[in-house]
Amino acid sequence: HQSPDVKPYVKPIEIRWVFVQLPPTLKKCKAWLEKMSERFVKGLAEYGIRVNVKRKGELMEKRKDILNINHKIKYILLKYYFTLVLAQHALELLETQGVKALKTFLQELKHRDTKSAQMFLKQAEVKELERLLASTDVEHPKLEKLVELLKRLKDKKVIVFSQYRHQVEVIVEKLRAEGIDARVFMGKRHGFTAKKQNQVIEQ
Repeated sequence: HQSPDVKPYVKPIEIRWVFVQLPPTLKKCKAWLEKMSERFVKGLAEYGIRVNVKRKGELMEKRKDILNINHKIKYILLKYYFTLVLAQHALELLETQGVKALKTFLQELKHRDTKSAQMFLKQAEVKELERLLASTDVEHPKLEKLVELLKRLKDKKVIVFSQYRHQVEVIVEKLRAEGIDARVFMGKRHGFTAKKQNQVIEQ
């Protein structure tokens, strides 16, 4: 966009952050996932694998460090590591997408025949998480905020971006229920399919 040929046609972008608070049930779910993550971080640290879950890129790179260990312990550490990655992915879904996305993810894990998925589902924190999720269908508060903002802009065309494809259906369903004409447009990321994404976050 800095090219002299393009610059005259590029409009400045104004970014406004709108903050929302997670409802109590989602905060409890978040606390269970954080507790579980902390336990696996400590477990890896006992074997010299330092993981910073706040830096997603750094977390994903730790796989290489474990693979380079010249000892059979690395297979146990890999199981711990990928279980931690699953916990962090679940936490990201909860914080950014809401209950329905997290429930869908947990159901998908039950059909994956991997050691990390099995270990993840056996954790006491996940059992508590499932118990909480079974008793609620509360939406992520940003959906209500989105409806509020779009109703203010009812005479304008708006593009709503979503990180996860399955969440697009949730957004469209919500908007249509509120009387907002919404249509789906799916983009494609070259060379990166849903199957490949699953391989990245789980082994």
